[in-house]
Amino acid sequence: MDHDPRLEPVWEAMAEHFLDTETRHDVPTTALRCLEAGLHEDDAFAVWCFEVTPVLWPNLWDVAGEWACWPRAWLLDQVAAARAARAREPGLLSRCCYHARIGASHAVWLAIAQSMALLADVATDQREAACAQLAALARCYFDFVPRPLTDRTAAARWWRAFAPVLASLSDAREAAAGTARVEAALGTDAGIAG
Repeated sequence: MDHDPRLEPVWEAMAEHFLDTETRHDVPTTALRCLEAGLHEDDAFAVWCFEVTPVLWPNLWDVAGEWACWPRAWLLDQVAAARAARAREPGLLSRCCYHARIGASHAVWLAIAQSMALLADVATDQREAACAQLAALARCYFDFVPRPLTDRTAAARWWRAFAPVLASLSDAREAAAGTARVEAALGTDAGIAG
């Protein structure tokens, strides 16, 4: 199967979100891979919806799904085949199938799209560093014992814009706990008080 080398990092990053493990902290990295491939939001959604999801959605519904990783060669072959098989313009049935398959995990796509918008506003040569800050905030937000934030000032600059993205991936209790963890890690001297 012919692979599109430009999309391979996107396929791999998106595929991580179909594993049966915590991957929400990787949303910024997935967004960055989309931007690095030159994808706009609509194009990235088409890849997520009509190329990656058709291959990996069963893992979302499996009681004991794959949690470690996807074999790279298998993943690339399967997604390339799905890409080749899809119609140019998927219709209503394809979109309905997507929503039936993905369920609540559509929130992950929405967070990727929001993260793409945040990172698109950053100069290309600074996106990797911005992505690292967003990923650090996400780890702090979702991990029960988060790593310390290495650059609290930079993280604080991103917190207000990124907090709604993280909240969209959480229920109310988790959002409150995650917000408390991040704000404690940032501290009041990081410029976010009050």
